[in-house]
Amino acid sequence: MSEIISANDGNFESFIQGHPMVIVDFWAPTCMPCRLMEPGLEKIAASHPERVKVLKVNVNENPKTSSRFFVRTLPTLLFIKDGQVRTQIVGAVNPVLIEKTLNEVG
Repeated sequence: MSEIISANDGNFESFIQGHPMVIVDFWAPTCMPCRLMEPGLEKIAASHPERVKVLKVNVNENPKTSSRFFVRTLPTLLFIKDGQVRTQIVGAVNPVLIEKTLNEVG
């Protein structure tokens, strides 16, 4: 069973280079929509442990990584395949859309 991984400015690059498919959840503790999306992301991480890693990046504590990807709205999800951003979702969405996007990206 896979779980969501907390990433930071120091270890972020090693996670995206070390896994073929990554979903990055940019969030903040005060963001209620971010918290509402967490159960869906946990389910995706648990359902596809070999296929995808789900990372959480707290934007308040990791400004370098947040700035690198021009994160301006929370939550923001990046879908990174083979080290490259393939698409993103901005704002709170249903887990079904996250799963659909994951399947489209690969």
